[in-house]
Amino acid sequence: MQRTLCFLVLAALIVPAVPGNAQVAGDNINVLPVVPQYSGDPPVENPDWFKVGDGYLQRQLEATIGASTLNPDHMLAFFNDYRAVDVVIGDIGLGESEVAVVAAALTRTLLALAMGPVVPRIDIVPSMTAAAEAWIGGSRSLDGGYTWSGFYMPGESWLPPEETSELSKSMPIYGLEAATDPVLACGPCGYFYVIFVAFTRNDQSKMVVARYRDFNDVEGGDT
Repeated sequence: MQRTLCFLVLAALIVPAVPGNAQVAGDNINVLPVVPQYSGDPPVENPDWFKVGDGYLQRQLEATIGASTLNPDHMLAFFNDYRAVDVVIGDIGLGESEVAVVAAALTRTLLALAMGPVVPRIDIVPSMTAAAEAWIGGSRSLDGGYTWSGFYMPGESWLPPEETSELSKSMPIYGLEAATDPVLACGPCGYFYVIFVAFTRNDQSKMVVARYRDFNDVEGGDT
């Protein structure tokens, strides 16, 4: 027994120490890409620019992300999404003052004068249909997180009628004004389960589960 212990101690002393490699952060990849509203010459509005990306760099908070159990390259992410909230230049956000807001507006005006005529900025959505609060946004990747394409959780009722799908109308949360706190769980057979809360402030609220499935049946395409 003593010989065995002595041998183990000697072996531990002889084995050289292996230096550990520290983790190094790579390039940041936006889960929502920046998709320009206009492109080309003359400029033409890009279809679905508002849903696929976040051209105005709004807030996406409390993200939850997971990979398919059939193919780890297929990923979904969900978050509290402010892409559709109607933000006016004069709005004072948390931690801002009127001086800061005026200074930011003046800076944008001076830049516009210096750069000459540009394509006029169009509201994200018409003001009469803009969301008052955040909704659940999503994004999917088919290449292990290198590129992403955004979408909205079905059930929103504030988009223009031509963009409100029958799927949204069939959701039990249709008509509620906001949604928050997504949590994503990955299940067998490529299933994703997204738990979140939808509500109208000072009115009813619902906790729901939305189910997505990765069929993993298309090579290089949307599955």
